[in-house]
Amino acid sequence: MSSKPGTEQPVRKLPLGRVLQGAFQLPWRYRRDVLRTAGIPILASIAWKLFWGYASIEGNSAAGWAFMLVYIVLSSWLALTIHRMVLLEEPGSPLRLDASATGRLGRFVLTVIAIWVVYHGARLLLLSGAVASLGAQYVPAGGTRRELPLSVDNIDHIVSALAFLVIARFILLFPQIAVGRPFDIGEVWKYSRGNTWRLAVVVGLLPWLLERAAWLLYRDNAGDIEWSLIQVLTTFTLLIEVVAVSLSHRELSTEIAPPAPPPTDPPA
Repeated sequence: MSSKPGTEQPVRKLPLGRVLQGAFQLPWRYRRDVLRTAGIPILASIAWKLFWGYASIEGNSAAGWAFMLVYIVLSSWLALTIHRMVLLEEPGSPLRLDASATGRLGRFVLTVIAIWVVYHGARLLLLSGAVASLGAQYVPAGGTRRELPLSVDNIDHIVSALAFLVIARFILLFPQIAVGRPFDIGEVWKYSRGNTWRLAVVVGLLPWLLERAAWLLYRDNAGDIEWSLIQVLTTFTLLIEVVAVSLSHRELSTEIAPPAPPPTDPPA
């Protein structure tokens, strides 16, 4: 039901608890379907992370950026596959790289890079503003440095969290691209209205907690097998994160059915 001119649709609140619960339950409940459909992207992502970890590219910035770009492409392929599994009845095979599928993957990768740039740009702006507002200033040689009330590292942690509030408004672009919807920032901005902090939990806090939980298993002098298992585990945490974003999109974009009309008396 469309709203009247001059009025706004009521803000729909994202059921965060249900989304987070589903993000863990669905991959396990449908694990066979996940492995059958997304197994190749999962294995490709894991293999590249292992190869990257053992490659001798330290100090070679060009090789480092190249490895990062390949990882972004493979992670995007995996995320796109999972989005389509969650949101479409017939997601199709991720191995079918026709013009339509390749175009989706290209748009997905470019959006990942764009949102990465927005995030780090917002983080740097917030960090600069926070440090300046706390009284940091140029100190000439031999002068006395003024101590900040917070360390720069602590300030960076705070502004990094705040920067997720910025990209939370755009994160629903990913499932839209995955299902072949037009690239419409205005539409996802409308969906995310009133849900900024909830989506920031999905795109920021959840991945942070999952990554920390995975690396809690790491110990000093860990062997190659243990390190490799952690890389496998972090790949599956990405799967959980993507499902959470998919479910958020479904909750916020599904049309609400209009209320049923009141019953009427039968004609005399």
